[in-house]
Amino acid sequence: MLRFTKTPEGSIDLTSAHPSGLAQLMAGRRTRLSTLIRDRQQYVVAARASRNIRSKIFELANDRGIDAGYLSAGTVVWTSAVGGKPQRVSAPVMLTAISLTVRPGEDDFELQLTEQAQINPALVRHLKNIHGIVFDVNAVTRLAYSTARFDPQPVLDRLATLIRPIHGAETQHNLLVSTFADLSGNLDDPWINDSNPIVSALATAAGGEVIDVEDPDPSRFPHLDNRHPKDELLLLDADTDQQYVVDAARAGDSLVVSTPPGTGQTQTAINTIGALVDAGKTVLVVGDRRASLNEVSGHLESLGLESILFQLTGNVTAQQLKGQLVRAIVRNEKSLEPQLGNLHTTLTEHRHALMDHVASLHNVRERWGCSPYQAMQSLAELTSIHPAPATTVRLKRSVLDSIRDREELAGRLRRAAELGSFSKAATTSPWHGARLTVR
Repeated sequence: MLRFTKTPEGSIDLTSAHPSGLAQLMAGRRTRLSTLIRDRQQYVVAARASRNIRSKIFELANDRGIDAGYLSAGTVVWTSAVGGKPQRVSAPVMLTAISLTVRPGEDDFELQLTEQAQINPALVRHLKNIHGIVFDVNAVTRLAYSTARFDPQPVLDRLATLIRPIHGAETQHNLLVSTFADLSGNLDDPWINDSNPIVSALATAAGGEVIDVEDPDPSRFPHLDNRHPKDELLLLDADTDQQYVVDAARAGDSLVVSTPPGTGQTQTAINTIGALVDAGKTVLVVGDRRASLNEVSGHLESLGLESILFQLTGNVTAQQLKGQLVRAIVRNEKSLEPQLGNLHTTLTEHRHALMDHVASLHNVRERWGCSPYQAMQSLAELTSIHPAPATTVRLKRSVLDSIRDREELAGRLRRAAELGSFSKAATTSPWHGARLTVR
């Protein structure tokens, strides 16, 4: 933002673009690159730069959440000797977000200005902090919109006057498309409170020191089976661990949740957002990847809750923010409190039936000394043996009830097997099926 270097591979020079194409671009309409640059050799260079810039814009937007595609209008340059070491300042003056898309079916690109231009914030800070030059940024910015289209010339003329006290400073009139990002200014955010215990702990952990963290205690919150349905504020399904995260956030805890891929991090975030919004809280959702934020907004939209989301992307305009607020207000005004009494009663009845069923599965039957669940587990163990045992014999309940000692009976069955009672030879013997009596 203060040390910009123009390169043929990383920037598109539109300073000498065709006047008709440039007028179309400055009016905010989609404009072909071939309309702006009509010389074939210059177009080949610009198209190669467009592919590079578009790739970098996509990478920064999706992997870092940074909107970096801009048209810069004008550059101020001088050599600064502040601090005893000469430094070359080369800063764009005005920046306006631009979209750079591939024209379908053609070897061409389309450019379009997507928001109003602003004066380079890094340049404004540098002029104020280093050279003591302060001016009304909004008033100077409005000079670029005295007509229906973007015209940076009045701003460049005004800035040339402001920087005149700086030795060797000059204003260059150019138009460049490249990637710019004002990141250094975020480090000096006055709203960051160093004394906040969370900020302090994060800073300590970032320095490599170990922070003592309390172990999760699920007993702090009521068991899921003991909650009334009206207290279950889940937008999506959640398991026990995910529910604990939601409960802890609702209780005001500060926590970091480790969520490896496939463990439901997005649905946990959605449920946490819903619980906090229900509690009247304002939730700020940030992410290091644009795709993650898009996934969150997509889930909320599929749930019909897009109006609770205020999307503050880097290139959102004031008119778009106004539209989001109006839609949210209208939705809240028209919404009616749902009548959920009958539904909650039905859910409670079904829960009790399921709980009774689970309890019955694990209840040990006194006459048999095991529960149905234990019996199914033993059967599963038998079927996992290769080859698995098989029999068509089914014991009646009266037989089961008459068995007094299962261990003694199991021993007798094992002894019978050792004697070949259950072998194929036993079924082919002439004695098979014979009724023997002892007198």
